[in-house]
Amino acid sequence: MRFTNLILASLMALASAASAQQPAPAPASPQAKARITLICPVMKAHKDSEMIAIPFRVNGMTVYACNDVSIRLFKKNPERFVHGTLNDPVTHEEFQVTKSTPKFERGRDVYLFATADNRAAFLKDPTRHVHPAGR
Repeated sequence: MRFTNLILASLMALASAASAQQPAPAPASPQAKARITLICPVMKAHKDSEMIAIPFRVNGMTVYACNDVSIRLFKKNPERFVHGTLNDPVTHEEFQVTKSTPKFERGRDVYLFATADNRAAFLKDPTRHVHPAGR
């Protein structure tokens, strides 16, 4: 009986230690209500295939493209690829991307805004509104 209690106590201690060492869940995407789907225009392959993906960011969300042509297509017509709502990088309000959505490109990053005023505020001090990946 004493031996059984010792084994049970040891097992409970191991289970407790194992659960305490589990990694924390990944942080939620800053764009939880948006989904961006790119189809490779050259290979006609979905981004989940075995092709090499090129990462770029849209309002803080990492998106993968098969080549620079896909990135250019997205930058030219983001309304074709954004499904759902994005959060404005300045006010964090949700908005639907349309053909007239104000935008700003910084390297491979793309910023889409709910209004032209928000874009202007962003351009005055971009570092205030841009956060490193994973935040």
